[in-house]
Amino acid sequence: MTATPGQAAMELNRVRHSCGTSNAAALASRCAALAHERLTSLTPPMDCEPLNDTYYTVLLKTLLVHGASWGAAAEMIERAFPEAMDQWQKIGRLKQQFLGYGEVDIIRCLGASEQRATLLGWGTISEGAGHVFELPLPPSLSARTDLRRLTVTLAWLTPTNLQHRDYRRAQLWIDVPEEEIGTQREGLDAKSAQRGTVEHRTFKGTAATPFVDGKKLRVQVNCKEDAGKLDVSVPYAIAVTLEVGPGVQIDIYQEINARIRQPVEIQTAG
Repeated sequence: MTATPGQAAMELNRVRHSCGTSNAAALASRCAALAHERLTSLTPPMDCEPLNDTYYTVLLKTLLVHGASWGAAAEMIERAFPEAMDQWQKIGRLKQQFLGYGEVDIIRCLGASEQRATLLGWGTISEGAGHVFELPLPPSLSARTDLRRLTVTLAWLTPTNLQHRDYRRAQLWIDVPEEEIGTQREGLDAKSAQRGTVEHRTFKGTAATPFVDGKKLRVQVNCKEDAGKLDVSVPYAIAVTLEVGPGVQIDIYQEINARIRQPVEIQTAG
């Protein structure tokens, strides 16, 4: 909705609706501004890599996608293509084609709640390396069948090779052991999510998976050269959100916050 010239003299409150890529650019810019305000108000722990302009850039790129999901639109695609419902691969491709990452809800990335916790990480990574981020699991969720959802988004800034058809010299990807918290893939599959310089994965489930207090979910960021030799370190950012369904009386934010630690293990990717 934007302002538009009035039809009568001194009509200053007239508005109109429109759609298109220009509108999307304006909305994305607004979301980035809101995310930037939130990021600059944070005080990173002392053992984190200091935030600079490069990390702010890649964090904003991550957060613009992190709040996206298919939501009810996935059911709309299923109703529109009933003949594909007995072919899960075909209906999955149709959803990806029409919905992409899904609708962005930036408000989900700007704060937490008792039922939702979001962790951010950032750094630089070189060819052949792997960085492991650990998310403490809330013990109250162990062996319960309550609905839970895990969202992981990785974004990076890659050098380019203009003489190669793939352009992207750095390919990053994430390994997420989603079965450890009783979830399974929702939304984009791994192969589709790894195109470009953003990987956005969502997992949802209700499986009663037991784990002991102190258990951590290990999310690994990997890097390899793609379109030509990669001889520089690549800046990246990662966002991980764990949440439970509406009405689930588990304060996972406080449970994670009480057990949080910020280490990044660096190892050679196998």
